[in-house]
Amino acid sequence: MLARVFEEHGLVTTSISLVREHTQKVKPPRALFVPFPFGHPLGEANDPELQTRVMRAAFALLDRDTAPVLDDYPDDIYSGQDINLAQASSVSPVEISGDVAFEVTTLRPYYEQWVATHAERTAVGVTHVDQRRFVALFGCSRRTLKTETLTYRSGTKMCHCPSSYAMRRTT
Repeated sequence: MLARVFEEHGLVTTSISLVREHTQKVKPPRALFVPFPFGHPLGEANDPELQTRVMRAAFALLDRDTAPVLDDYPDDIYSGQDINLAQASSVSPVEISGDVAFEVTTLRPYYEQWVATHAERTAVGVTHVDQRRFVALFGCSRRTLKTETLTYRSGTKMCHCPSSYAMRRTT
């Protein structure tokens, strides 16, 4: 963990934790556990007062000399609301099939639900591959890794597969 390296060189560090159990195991020098959902380490968006209070609470840990320190943020702004604050122990292990194509196909309804409820925003678009083509992409990648057959065309690597799907990426 980088915090330990920085501390060894005289730089005092602090962090914000969303998963208490991980923080207890990792034992960073100073951490503030916040009871907020994943993706919201500073609380609600567009609430600068709350975000400032969270940052001040995290910075206040810098004054603590003994480590490790794990403090709780005192205000639970989501108290009484039904939000997913899953901790590591509440996540049941699942059997991993090793079939990436099956996993992508199984997760597609959740992806489509996310896109529908988030104004069509998705990080999948940064790959320039339509999400419905991921299964073909994985199949192509698997065949390429097994045979290591790549042909080059105009500075672009292309994987030629029986599925007639070409995976392109700039070199």
